[in-house]
Amino acid sequence: MIQGITVSKWQGEMDWYKARNTGARFGFIRAGSCTDAGGLLYADDQFERNASLGPAHLPVGFFWYFRPYHDPVKQADYFCNLIQGRKWKLPPACDLECSSPSITPSTTASLRSVSAQGAQGGSASAQGDYSTVASTTPSTTLRSAQGAQGLSLSAVEVTNATKAFCYRVYHRLSVWPLLYSRAAWLNAHTVADDFWSRLEFWVARYTSKPQPWGNLGDSPELTPRDFTTWRFWQKSADGNGLGREYGAESDSICIEYFNGDEAEFAEYIQGWPAQLVRVKKPAAALRSSPEGAVIGTTWRGRTWQATGCSSDGAWTRVEGWIKSLDVDKL
Repeated sequence: MIQGITVSKWQGEMDWYKARNTGARFGFIRAGSCTDAGGLLYADDQFERNASLGPAHLPVGFFWYFRPYHDPVKQADYFCNLIQGRKWKLPPACDLECSSPSITPSTTASLRSVSAQGAQGGSASAQGDYSTVASTTPSTTLRSAQGAQGLSLSAVEVTNATKAFCYRVYHRLSVWPLLYSRAAWLNAHTVADDFWSRLEFWVARYTSKPQPWGNLGDSPELTPRDFTTWRFWQKSADGNGLGREYGAESDSICIEYFNGDEAEFAEYIQGWPAQLVRVKKPAAALRSSPEGAVIGTTWRGRTWQATGCSSDGAWTRVEGWIKSLDVDKL
């Protein structure tokens, strides 16, 4: 596994040169979030500095602390506006770990119903025949009255809001974001959905055990319901005392791992921005997973961003999964 770090305003002014020399090989940078009470969008206090200095020392990616009880499309747009044109070699990420405000909102203005079009990220014109993936449109109606009382959204509502955020990021950046969360929290606060198969999992679990789940003695809730593997693992954070060692002003820093060796990591970061592929078959099925259910159809000449492939190379991951024989690499 390859080690990296995650930073935000809590680390203060990072010494990226020191982080690299200590052993970090990649970094995730917090781009921003919105306020708990009013949903006001903002950039992390250290975003500009980290986004400017970090890429000179490490391959980096950006994440957004997502609050599903505020407008998911507005959050996605603000996030994309922050990171478009920046130097990033890791995919963007949605940090999902809350379902209710910790401060009771004074207004419910930002907790409104999101239309089906908004849940798809607005107009599909930028994605050509994206509308052929008909079954992937989420309904995203949030309960403003309940949000105003500071109560949790239902698992369905959290799922739909997250889908709306991720769809919008995909439409804006042509890449699916990573999903960051703890498995037990994700199992409890979302519902099973074919949509999760489109995303890679960045799991948080702080343990000295060799894997984030499936170790001897691990409880069942530590195994994610919707993911069979992980791409990144946040293994250590608050209280680890490693902050200054890695160039932070804080005592602690998040330590991450990439699921693969150096060669696999080098190949992974070369994939962003993603490989372009063009459909060569008159009509080709898009599936929820390799050999999975058909979720739509795409047509000859359609260009996609390929964000992965199956272990045997037979399937390519685009909006869904498509047979590799049905596309040409550009």
